[in-house]
Amino acid sequence: MTKWISPFSTQFDDSPRDTRDQKLPALRIVVHITGRQTYLNAEKSKTAPLQRIGEYFDKRGRPFAHYTVDPWGRIACHAHETETPYAQGWADYKGRKGIIRRLADERLVVPPWWTEYWSSVDPNITSPIDLVDSSCFSGNDRAVAIEFIQWGNQYLLTIQQYIWGSVLVDDIARRHGIEKTPRNILGHEDLDPWGRGDVRGGWDPGARRPKGDRRFDYQGLLHPPLAVDSHTAIMTPTMPDWAKW
Repeated sequence: MTKWISPFSTQFDDSPRDTRDQKLPALRIVVHITGRQTYLNAEKSKTAPLQRIGEYFDKRGRPFAHYTVDPWGRIACHAHETETPYAQGWADYKGRKGIIRRLADERLVVPPWWTEYWSSVDPNITSPIDLVDSSCFSGNDRAVAIEFIQWGNQYLLTIQQYIWGSVLVDDIARRHGIEKTPRNILGHEDLDPWGRGDVRGGWDPGARRPKGDRRFDYQGLLHPPLAVDSHTAIMTPTMPDWAKW
C-alpha cells in the first residue's frame, strides 16, 4: 500500500484539520515561496521556522501546504497527501466556473508574461483553467503543495533547499506517477497569476519573470546541484542555535 507521507519529512502534527479528502494519486505538484516575514517572525521569537509555520497552520486548522522546506533543507510534513490543501485555490474567484465567467467578461485578463511562457510550452494553454483537469474545482484538487521558507529578502532559495526540495519532489512524483514536466510541476503564480503576480511577472515562486529578473529555477529544483543557476540560488546560511528543530 502506498504511504501518502514522504519518508524524507518529519511529521509536525497529526491532529484533525478543517479539510476534505482528495482523490489520489495527485496530478500535480505546486511549489510556493513564503514572504520574508515567516523567517523574520521566527527569528524574532527565536523559534525554528518549521515550528513557527507548523504552529500557524495548526492554529488556523487548515493544511495550507502539505510540506515546508526550511533554508537548511529540512522538511516538515503538515498534512497527509490524502488531504486537500488550501494552498493555491481559486476561492476568491468562485472556483473554475467563476474564473471562466470573469475571463469572459474581462474582469480577469491573463497577464502577457503568463501567456508568453505558457504559449511556448503549449499553444493550447490560454489561461490557468487549462492547467487543471476539468474534473477539479480548483488548483487545490489532486495537488500536493510545497512551501519553501525564504531566508532574508531575496526571494531566492538556498542550495540546500534546491537539493532537498528536489528529493521531495522526486519522491512525490514517483509515488503518484507524476511526470516531471512544466504541466505537472507548477508554481502558485501559474495557477493564480492575478493574485501572485504583477506587471513585472510572477513572484510565487518567481520563475515566470523576464529573463533578467528570474528568481526561481525549475531545472535546478529537478536536477540539482549542477543545474542550479547561480543567479537564482544563494549559499546556505549558518544555522543559528534557535533554528534547530
